Amino acid sequence: MMPINKRRRAQGRRRIPAVIIPPDRERDRLADEIRALDRQRLEQGGAYLRTEIAIGRRLIKCRKQLKEKRLWLAWLKAEFKWSRRHADRFIAIARNPRKCATLRTLGLPISAIYLLANASPEATEEVTRQVEAGEVPSVRVVAQVVHHAVAPKRYVNVAFERQTATPIPYEVGPDRSVEVDRFLRQFEIFAGNVSYCRARPEEIAAAVPADERPSVAEKARDIVAFMSALARELGGEIKLITDGDNGTAE
Repeated sequence: MMPINKRRRAQGRRRIPAVIIPPDRERDRLADEIRALDRQRLEQGGAYLRTEIAIGRRLIKCRKQLKEKRLWLAWLKAEFKWSRRHADRFIAIARNPRKCATLRTLGLPISAIYLLANASPEATEEVTRQVEAGEVPSVRVVAQVVHHAVAPKRYVNVAFERQTATPIPYEVGPDRSVEVDRFLRQFEIFAGNVSYCRARPEEIAAAVPADERPSVAEKARDIVAFMSALARELGGEIKLITDGDNGTAE
């Protein structure tokens, strides 16, 4: 059986069949107008929203037709080399022109307006409040505000009272949810790597240089301690079996 990494590389080398997009005069005309407007937008440096609104309205017309044939993404890549996310920004502004025009008067950069175009009223009010207070939030701050407003209670830890086994909900604050989100994504990657690893612990330990073994062992102990605490909070436990002779743990 071929190893999983080789299978993945072989799958990546497979040729993807070409997508044939039927010609359409009206759509070709709109594509030419979008290219001209995009060049104008780059020359203006995002100074005027009417260019983004005009691009978004034309994209909406094209997408309505191409979505039915499942050719929307292929058409974007063939005509403009755009991603769906890039096109969605223009469409969001075109669907909320008054809201985006109001945000533009606050002095926000165009990247922040892209984020707030489809944001909830709570996120928009929070950014507006910061601007009125004399602060000019950066794009990163605006992204965090939008993320918290969309899912302020997405990640919830549950602590258990050991004597009564009564669940006590603990909500992650807005200033920490981004870090929790990043950890969970990295944790999934780490768990996947451990699952696919074919090397045994003793083989990995033998490959570590002698001068680096204390540092690696300390990091391993920190990981085990953290994962043990996490397992307890989730209702499980990690049992450690320590061998006094070689100092290994299972």
